Amino acid sequence: EVYVALAYAFIEGHEFDEAAKMIERALDINPRLLDALLTRCDLELINGQVHQALKTAQSAAEINARSQLVLARLAACYLLLDGVPEREALAELFTVSDEAEPRADASRFTKLATELLKHNPKPGYFLYELAQLMEMKRRFVFAEFAYLKTISLMPQLSGPKSSLGMLYMQMGKTDLALQTL
Repeated sequence: EVYVALAYAFIEGHEFDEAAKMIERALDINPRLLDALLTRCDLELINGQVHQALKTAQSAAEINARSQLVLARLAACYLLLDGVPEREALAELFTVSDEAEPRADASRFTKLATELLKHNPKPGYFLYELAQLMEMKRRFVFAEFAYLKTISLMPQLSGPKSSLGMLYMQMGKTDLALQTL
């Protein structure tokens, strides 16, 4: 786990090659270290290697298929590969009853979210993590939706509100940013 912490530090410093080396060291020691797989997935997303990130997220899901952190990375890959649903479709998806079943032709993201909502009707950590990943990939409309939904589901979390304010700053919505922060 020390190598994973070092990898995070290198990512923060934009030293991605060094981060990759630390992740590999961690995985050499323990190939099933979830934090290392999640960090590798993040690094692959940063580097635009979405197909590889999906494979890494799937490996993480084999270890812990219910982790909201793992599911958020799978969802981010699906959204980046398959496209982001319209805001209305997203709103409908996250307000449907737990009895809802996705259509046969539903996107991978819709299927994942529907299954998650059956087991966890307030997946705030999932949405917050997904918002951060999508913001990193400059999918601001989705990130805004996910931050707002996280705030409504889990108002006790401070991170989503400050992240939303910072997102509004990036989007040039300074009035909303000031209201939010």
